[in-house]
Amino acid sequence: MAEDSSVNKHWSEINEKGAILGMRIMFIIYKYLGRFPFYIALLPVIGYFFLTNRAARNASMDYISRVKRAGVEVGSGPALWLSYRQFYSFGCSLVDKLAVWSGRITLQDLHFYGYEIFEQYHRQNIGTVIIGSHLGNIEVCRALANQKGALRINVLVHTKHAEKFNAMLKDVAGDSDVNLIQVTDIGPATAMMLNEKIMQGEHVVIAGDRTPVNGKNTCVAEFFGENAHFPRGPLILASILKCPVFTMFCLREGTKYGFYVEKLFDKVELPRKQRETELESYISGYAKQLQKYCGKAPLQWYNFYPFWNDLNARRMLDEQ
Repeated sequence: MAEDSSVNKHWSEINEKGAILGMRIMFIIYKYLGRFPFYIALLPVIGYFFLTNRAARNASMDYISRVKRAGVEVGSGPALWLSYRQFYSFGCSLVDKLAVWSGRITLQDLHFYGYEIFEQYHRQNIGTVIIGSHLGNIEVCRALANQKGALRINVLVHTKHAEKFNAMLKDVAGDSDVNLIQVTDIGPATAMMLNEKIMQGEHVVIAGDRTPVNGKNTCVAEFFGENAHFPRGPLILASILKCPVFTMFCLREGTKYGFYVEKLFDKVELPRKQRETELESYISGYAKQLQKYCGKAPLQWYNFYPFWNDLNARRMLDEQ
């Protein structure tokens, strides 16, 4: 059988062509026909993606097998069925984005956990770094920002479609206190710009579970029983900005959403002599936090690429 050439691709090489157009079409369906027709329209879309993207499907099954071995309750049924459920959960997360942006999800739909600590910093006009992830629906947190004390949030993204996505966000939500900033690498100019935002009491969100586009600058940390590569950038950025570091996760819980906020570090310090050791310690702390919340909603982690190691992932799948 011919090898799927996408298996060895870095996540950033995955073709996103049509993503914005697809989002617009799905928004029209949701806006004019409602939630149920949206779910019906989603079935063939997810089915096609699930059947044709072997690399993403294998990565999903690998992740699920690791989570189950760690003793996390994922659900009943074979790995293939659980993988499809994870794909469909990802598709359903789109309706949450659309519902928030169109004002159909409000603060009453969220249960807040630990938010009061973060709010204290916001009221004192102290900016923070928020290390997010692809667990749950961080967009719900972003889009509700202007409903919760006029937060000003800057989201660093690695996609070339950031500007188009920004434009669509404005079309859907009008004025928004969320700013998407497209970056490939965080250089001095970007760091200076972000430092100004922190000094103004704004908040910077960056994903901590995607390796850099250049494939370098990572640290190894244990994640569900085996070492995985995590990006160094978010913690290095936090050390430069010298501000508190939080994690935020928004998980669907039935018809409501759990909004979990925790302070990860008061600040990140990387003394020159102990830089590597300290950096590994900070990243390990984030990895433990991510694993903790993945355990709450394992099928809501939407990282559909080999997160640990391509060859090892394929070996484990062959053994199933």
